[in-house]
Amino acid sequence: MKSVAIHAFGTVPGVIDLPLPDVGPRDILVRMTHASLNPIDRRIAEGFLKDRIEHRFPLVLGIDGAGVVEAVGAQVGEFHAGDFVFGRFLHAYVGNGSFSEHVALSAAAPLIRIPAGLAPELAVALPTAAVTALQAVERLALPEGSVVLVTGASGGVGTFAVQLAHAKGYKVLATASRDDAPWLEALGVEYVLDRHENVLEQLYAYCPTGINGLIDLVNPAPAFMALADYIAPGGTALSTIWAAADGLAARGIRGVNLEMEPNLGDLSDLAQRLLDGSLRAVIGRRISLEAVCDAMTQSQAGGARGKTVIDIARH
Repeated sequence: MKSVAIHAFGTVPGVIDLPLPDVGPRDILVRMTHASLNPIDRRIAEGFLKDRIEHRFPLVLGIDGAGVVEAVGAQVGEFHAGDFVFGRFLHAYVGNGSFSEHVALSAAAPLIRIPAGLAPELAVALPTAAVTALQAVERLALPEGSVVLVTGASGGVGTFAVQLAHAKGYKVLATASRDDAPWLEALGVEYVLDRHENVLEQLYAYCPTGINGLIDLVNPAPAFMALADYIAPGGTALSTIWAAADGLAARGIRGVNLEMEPNLGDLSDLAQRLLDGSLRAVIGRRISLEAVCDAMTQSQAGGARGKTVIDIARH
């Protein structure tokens, strides 16, 4: 089977041939149809989690995936052959990822069946990006009508965050390229700050009395703290890359460093929102398994539009 893998931290990922995996008594074998790319995939390849969880080489990359269950172990009752499932394929150890034609993993992994009527290429955008966005919006814990800024709004997490914040009743500001303003406004953004210009000056000009919340998906600590200076007392400054530093509490601001927790309830809720049309998955591009390596390199440049989906079944 074809898989995207690395043989050591910091090496360039490549497409390699691996044998079909064995299926243990509590495992399911999934024939992968789709996966999606996340910034953390590149960080994992660089060793981001090496001190936190076991890694096995050759290390097959990919966290989010969808596919058809082909076989189940003798002790598995949760899933059956023919089930179409999706979720997170990072479970127990790193190296058994979704960028592969087949994956055998524990039936206890954070996977659920794809609801009838939901396209798998849309479902696969949810497990990391949308769940992160949902948990970020919930952690703001602000009243309806609050002004919230989302940085990196055109990317995978950002496109979900602006929609979920808008649905929560927040007035949403966003940083992105000016060309992205029309479609971001269609997702619920009130005003787009051009990320190529001085964001602080634009923020002060548009909202001189300050904002109430910040969901920062891109900025390291200095830039994050500079934006946090515009938050009024009682507000919340949240970072998904752990840039919130000490000192915010003294100003009456909640600082949150968010680490997304896989939650099947959240995943199911988001899938239903896609089905009923209250949430949209923005798919920026669809690529082949062979194109994953180049796509991971390109993602470092930033400025992505929505999610990148990998069509594994068309390999």
